[in-house]
Amino acid sequence: MFNIKSIYYNFTGGGPELSTIGESSLVNTLFIRCIFYFPLAPLLYYIEKYKKNGKGLRLVVLLLLIVIMIKNPFLDKRYAIGPLYISLLFYWFKDRFKTKTFFVAMFIILVMIFPFMQQFTNTSGLSTFKLKNSLFGTSFTTSFQNMDYDAFSLFLVDIDYVKRFGISYGYNLLGNILFFIPRSFWHSKPLGSGLLAGNYLIMAYNYTFNNLSNPLVGESILNFGKVGPVIFAFLYSFIGRISLRLTQAKNSYFFIGVYLATSMTYALRGDLINGISSVGGVILATVVFPKIISKMLSLVVQ
Repeated sequence: MFNIKSIYYNFTGGGPELSTIGESSLVNTLFIRCIFYFPLAPLLYYIEKYKKNGKGLRLVVLLLLIVIMIKNPFLDKRYAIGPLYISLLFYWFKDRFKTKTFFVAMFIILVMIFPFMQQFTNTSGLSTFKLKNSLFGTSFTTSFQNMDYDAFSLFLVDIDYVKRFGISYGYNLLGNILFFIPRSFWHSKPLGSGLLAGNYLIMAYNYTFNNLSNPLVGESILNFGKVGPVIFAFLYSFIGRISLRLTQAKNSYFFIGVYLATSMTYALRGDLINGISSVGGVILATVVFPKIISKMLSLVVQ
């Protein structure tokens, strides 16, 4: 299937993966986490326009097709497409948005739809895909037995790492927040926790690869030790309140609120650097850059 990102990868040698976003070049990170989301701003604008006066449906369809070509739901990873399409779905029905509805929808998506979508992203081709097995057979049930459910094991890895090397006192968290700074400028920049855990497993236990996730509780242990889960729980609650407040808006901030909420669910699995970079890129693409461009255009007109 066609995917604009795959064309970009062919020219650049690939894009940042799950644990390596902080190690990618600044240009690569900007493309993957921000520029590829630029069609979202006009899409949200014309959705709002269509909902108000019934005009602009063709532009909505066109922009949605562009988004699908960039973020193909049958080719991209679920952590990349999940927050995007869930947020777009709720943005379309934002006039009827309720917290209970969001909770039920997220439960169905995480327990039923995400495991089903894995059959598309992991299959070697449509010829090997069988709908019956994916819905009711072993292909669906084995989705709950793979490495997507490795959070407890990685949490133990974080504890083992801290016992050997100690905690980072928030330095690892600082690296997550400043993910956009290339290592060429910040030579001592800390690794993402997934990459850190993977490298540790390779060194200590002869593990075979380092592209791992890392649960939020593990992140808290790496940064602040025993008090880490308490500190991160307060931070998580604070961000949750921000997300809830944003969903009370009726403009693009509603989209950001839902995107933030769904990304928080992903952050529980981790690693955190991917969650922060994803949310940050979407905020830049849908709120910050459009306001800057609008301000510049107004100055030119004057």
